[in-house]
Amino acid sequence: MAGDRDQTWLTLSLAPGLGPAGLEPLLERFGDGPGILAASDRELEQGGLDRNLIGALRKPDREAFRAGLEWLEAPDHHLVAM
Repeated sequence: MAGDRDQTWLTLSLAPGLGPAGLEPLLERFGDGPGILAASDRELEQGGLDRNLIGALRKPDREAFRAGLEWLEAPDHHLVAM
């Protein structure tokens, strides 16, 4: 079963347009994945995210998220986080 860590990184990886280059300054600013997701919308805006991307973090695509969780349940499937 996917844990909170996997769910956090899955949410971040599914955010359209975020990618490694966008994620790096957020990690520097908020410390880690949970810190990014715990930040307020205003803090995320100040970190350079637009409202669409913030919306994607708050409400990830349900079908893609479900598919990602299913994939993680398979043997030898792992999510590699930054």
